[in-house]
Amino acid sequence: MKPLPLLRRVLLCAVLFLAAGPAGSQTSDEAPVGATEPSGATEPSGAAESSEAASPSDDGEVADDLIDNLERSLEIIESGLEGGSPNREEIDAMRRQLDFVADSALRVRAGAARRAEEQSRLLDALGPKPGESDPPETERIASERQRLETAIAEHKGSIKAANVVLARVDALRNRLAREEFGNLARLLGQWSETPLAPGTITGAFAEMPNQWNEFQERLAEWRTNVEFDRKRVATLTWWLVLLVVVIGVAVTTRNWVLRRYGPDYRDESPSFTRRFRVMLAVGTGNVVLPVVSIAGLYVVLVKSAALTENLTFMVWIVMIALCQYFVVTGLSAAALSPSYPNWRVSRFTNESAVGLYHGIRTFAIIMVVVNLVSIPLIELEDRRGFSEMLVVDVMRDSLHTFFGAAVTVIISLAMVNILRGRNWQFIDVDEDGRSDTVPPSKLVRVFFMAARLGLWAAVAAALIGFVNLGLFLTQRIVWSLLLVGLALLIRAFIAATCSQAVGRESDVGSLLRDKLGYTSSGAARLLFWVLLLVDIALSVAVLVLLLLIWGVQGADILNTAGKLFYGVSIGDYTLSLVDIGIALGIFIVLFVAVRLFQSFLANRVLAQTVPDVGVRDALTTGVGYTGIVIAILIAISSLGLELSQLAIVLGALSVGIGFGLQHVVSNFISGLILLMQRPIKAGDWIVVGQHEGYVKKINVVSTELQTFDNAEVIVPNSQLVSSEVMNWTHTSTVARVIVAVGVSYDADPRQVREVLLRCARENDDVSRMPAPVVVFRNFGDSSLEFELRFFIRQADYMLLIGSELRYAITEAFREAGITIPYPQRDIHIKTPGADASADHEERNELPDTRQPKP
Repeated sequence: MKPLPLLRRVLLCAVLFLAAGPAGSQTSDEAPVGATEPSGATEPSGAAESSEAASPSDDGEVADDLIDNLERSLEIIESGLEGGSPNREEIDAMRRQLDFVADSALRVRAGAARRAEEQSRLLDALGPKPGESDPPETERIASERQRLETAIAEHKGSIKAANVVLARVDALRNRLAREEFGNLARLLGQWSETPLAPGTITGAFAEMPNQWNEFQERLAEWRTNVEFDRKRVATLTWWLVLLVVVIGVAVTTRNWVLRRYGPDYRDESPSFTRRFRVMLAVGTGNVVLPVVSIAGLYVVLVKSAALTENLTFMVWIVMIALCQYFVVTGLSAAALSPSYPNWRVSRFTNESAVGLYHGIRTFAIIMVVVNLVSIPLIELEDRRGFSEMLVVDVMRDSLHTFFGAAVTVIISLAMVNILRGRNWQFIDVDEDGRSDTVPPSKLVRVFFMAARLGLWAAVAAALIGFVNLGLFLTQRIVWSLLLVGLALLIRAFIAATCSQAVGRESDVGSLLRDKLGYTSSGAARLLFWVLLLVDIALSVAVLVLLLLIWGVQGADILNTAGKLFYGVSIGDYTLSLVDIGIALGIFIVLFVAVRLFQSFLANRVLAQTVPDVGVRDALTTGVGYTGIVIAILIAISSLGLELSQLAIVLGALSVGIGFGLQHVVSNFISGLILLMQRPIKAGDWIVVGQHEGYVKKINVVSTELQTFDNAEVIVPNSQLVSSEVMNWTHTSTVARVIVAVGVSYDADPRQVREVLLRCARENDDVSRMPAPVVVFRNFGDSSLEFELRFFIRQADYMLLIGSELRYAITEAFREAGITIPYPQRDIHIKTPGADASADHEERNELPDTRQPKP
């Protein structure tokens, strides 16, 4: 490579100095044999920005030098893989080296892309190249255009080179994953003597005294090397006093919490809220406080007892085992409440809750005993517990083989006892209040069946000599079950908390209804979406942790997640889950802000300034739609999509939208017309076709009409705009009512008129101006037809006032002796024989006009 100019050397040194930051945590002994740290792998843009005199071509050459260093690092890693099968430490070092190279390549690509975009904007400022018929550019403009095009090409070349490096990194990561899987497969596939063989059992018991003697020697070494002088004794005394105080406070606090918030055994039917609070109190008292006490004891021993490194590690194992016991038993007691079924939050039957709690407690005791017994067997130079021994080495002797098989069998059988079907029966209450016992869902039963099969397979593998495989399966299955159980417990806790929060009796639920205008159904929908997001988050977390439990490396998970979160290229656009999450968060925040503003506008401003309910509803609805549209546009802009590009896409889809969604678009436009022109508004009494009722709400594509039968009719907005609509309360609530009545021909018409007017005047709801009138409508077939016409101030009471007047008219007619006649009909009865003879005579008298046929 040709010598670099002085300026480029200075820039490269600055880049190497910046690269030392992220690389400083990696020492040379962590790298694989023959591998070296890439000297120039960091973001070149920092170097370019450190000097204003750097030209685009200099930046491109620095980026090329960095890419060359990264490629040499990859070649060293490839040679290390080709030299033989690396062990676990070498694979970890190579993986860290690849992470460093990938991060450096990403920085190079990001810097090159940023500089290419800057040069492209400068090139766009020059405008397009002149055509053949256009006047030529000046020499200065042509030179600048050529320089910018060259710089853009160099930066795009750096981007392509970085993409090649990233592709090689992915390939090497896959090779490392295969190597690691091969190492694990070889480790799990190693066979030792069966633990049931007499030689294995005899050798195990023969090696026990030796292991116990080694453990006593470690304790004796600690007692010999530690001098308990006055100062150390005083320090230890103060720490012990502090520990006693901490434990006393913890016990007192636990007893107070259980007395104050624990179950009241006299209450046989507590509410769900009360039971939920008791569960939190019991869980806090049985988990948090004991764990705090154990942590205090560990601190006292480490700080004052001058423990050796080996003994500190042993004490750590004992503390972790005790904490696990209190966490497992405390959470299960709080969730299952085996002694007091009336205070149980979960839906377990009493028999299942008691059996499951005893099974979990037995399993926790077994785990504590296993951890305590395994302390003398731990290889302290590994600094790992017995459960992690299989990932670093094989079973070393007969004692480890026998103990590993025994642990596998005991733990597997204890877990199989927990997974029995009778421990997982639930109470289901139907709509009529009848309770029944139901098993868990089919998915849960399949999961439990797979876990039981895996545990029995682990027992069989350990008994025939594949102890590593048995321990691996047992440990992973147990941790997987504990993880899923903890996730379900967290989900139930969040669901119960959210349900109480949005309830009518809670402050949060009242706030949602008052400020955001949520109804009970709206609060239920909000709860559904919140729990859906919780389920998605818990599912992703459980999936990642399960992959880690079953041996997938965290670096591989982070690499895959990084590709999903930080960029999936779709053409020229890079879409990432982070951008989608940010856009969704912006939309949610703006949506809530719009709802709050709508509530403030309707309750604080318009309620005091605009008396018309329909106008207030139209204004708040229009503000809501406008705000949602603005929120959508801002969220789309946050994704990096230009609105001009979105307009092009919508323009291309406009034809399909016009044909496929023409009715929806028509209703949408009609809804806007209704909101602006307001021929109808919320609260109006309208008649549309065969439906009559009050307008409940005008939506963007339809209008809700509530009939007098309390049925809701959804009317498309286009029908309200294009067809005839009768609105009784559009501009005024005054309405005219007509009461038709017929009287006998014997009645005096003027007397009828006076009676009708008197009935109208005596009713307070009848308007005096204009005054009621009586119209002599017609001479009917059976009666004289009159109409009483009057106005009322509220059209909503039209039917009620008309009914009251008909009652009054009926009574007044009876008092005045005016009758309302029945319909009269004349009936003519004909004799069948007479009709036949008359017809015969009529036919004989008629001349014969028939003509002969030709």
